[in-house]
Amino acid sequence: PAPSRRRLPQESVVRNEFKYDLFGSDLPDVISVIERDHKEIKRPTPATLTLYFYDAELGAPEVDPFYRLRTYAHFDPDATSLDDIKALPWQVQKKCGHEKRPLGTLEGLPASIAPDDEVWELLGETRRPNLLKVSQRRHFAVDETHDESQRITVDLSRSVFKIVDQRLVPLGDIGPRVEVK
Repeated sequence: PAPSRRRLPQESVVRNEFKYDLFGSDLPDVISVIERDHKEIKRPTPATLTLYFYDAELGAPEVDPFYRLRTYAHFDPDATSLDDIKALPWQVQKKCGHEKRPLGTLEGLPASIAPDDEVWELLGETRRPNLLKVSQRRHFAVDETHDESQRITVDLSRSVFKIVDQRLVPLGDIGPRVEVK
């Protein structure tokens, strides 16, 4: 991809979220109730991709849960490669509790600075990607204003991939979830 460019970060966003994990068998009933009472917010892409990085200071499992990259795309687990996701635009975020702070935007992910591994220079820091979470989502308006910041999000699935030897290795699906924001 082209060299990464960044935009200046916006203000931090603080919001309350309620998250509830579901059994797959409950998902059709939950969606039916939500569809009955709330209008769907149509999005151009159904998947939210979140990229997490190693953090050696945290110890096992060495995932930095606060620093993440986020993008929105169509994602086919059988056909999408690491190179495909590197070409997407990404939002860099720091998230801690209810606060999400944008750090910048990348027009694509950089080439690796290590010959046989993925190690990237991102916004002045060296980072090694670890996990990719892909959530297939639907969004519903909480009220008639259809304000995106106040919504119900239904994750139909949340698949996790490990980045190993410059490939996306599927680890499995962690199941559906409902979030009220």
